[in-house]
Amino acid sequence: MGIRTLGVGAALTLLAGCSGSLERGVPSSLPAPAPRSSLHQISRIDPAARGKDLLYASSIYDCNVYVFTYPRGKPAQTLDACGLGFGPAFGLCSDKDGDVFMGMAEGFSIFEYVHGGSQPIAQLQDDSLLPFGCSVDPKSGDLGVTSVESNVVIYKNASGTPQLYYLSGVEAFYFCTYDDRGNLFADGKHYDGSFALAELPKGGNALREISVPGSVGAGFALQWDGRHVALGTTRGSNEFVLDRIRVSGSAAKIVGTTTLTFAPNMPYSTFQFWLHGGKIVQPENDNAEIGFWKYPRGGEEIREIPIQGSSLVGVTVSAAPR
Repeated sequence: MGIRTLGVGAALTLLAGCSGSLERGVPSSLPAPAPRSSLHQISRIDPAARGKDLLYASSIYDCNVYVFTYPRGKPAQTLDACGLGFGPAFGLCSDKDGDVFMGMAEGFSIFEYVHGGSQPIAQLQDDSLLPFGCSVDPKSGDLGVTSVESNVVIYKNASGTPQLYYLSGVEAFYFCTYDDRGNLFADGKHYDGSFALAELPKGGNALREISVPGSVGAGFALQWDGRHVALGTTRGSNEFVLDRIRVSGSAAKIVGTTTLTFAPNMPYSTFQFWLHGGKIVQPENDNAEIGFWKYPRGGEEIREIPIQGSSLVGVTVSAAPR
């Protein structure tokens, strides 16, 4: 599974160390939330964020979530994830309104922030999951969450009690993405360590496994690019690859590949990526920076944002409310 696995493996090791000391159903350190409509009004918006798209990147090194203007990369604010009383944020995602969701496995929780907000407006918590990745259906507002407790959960309208889904033979789910028709795709690994891809069809009541070509490596992060599921993996010593796959029934077919080239002999490991505005946004764990590539062209990095420290894991671009 190569260099990429080291980044995910380090995160999983940290997650296991944290969760081993937890008690199920840890009560929230936040007060009972007010109605969502009023919370959107009282959560402070950083002045630097007004009217601008924002890039969020989480680090398990210092437990911060760094916020930059996008695409300029000007620092807007830093959120202290551990200040919420739990561990660091892992996977990130955002919805069509610019709200950002952060999965915090140590607290069995997902926290929601408005675009540019300095405090969470909601906390979704369930002791049946260790949240890792997430995705929001742009049409329904449903929130899909992947869990290393071998399940995928759906929060209807990103609230309430989730519906849990399991798939026989899958040990853990890592990331997920909705397509433009409301189908949810999730990836992870089987108990034998091999790659697993599953789909929850829109309106379906069960996950179904998707067979993938043997040439698809051990990918973890995935994103819907508007036409296909883009699945990230590594090949060789300095290439990160996005295989674009088309799913038909219970089978997937590779229809294109985007290769991101890193500098020779430059150590790197990757975790999550995000697609926005014709660009790939990719945290580079070992290099302590966020890199940008053209999509689907790939090739050489076109720019970068350095971040002090390392262990960058999650990333999302939050579109400013229009």
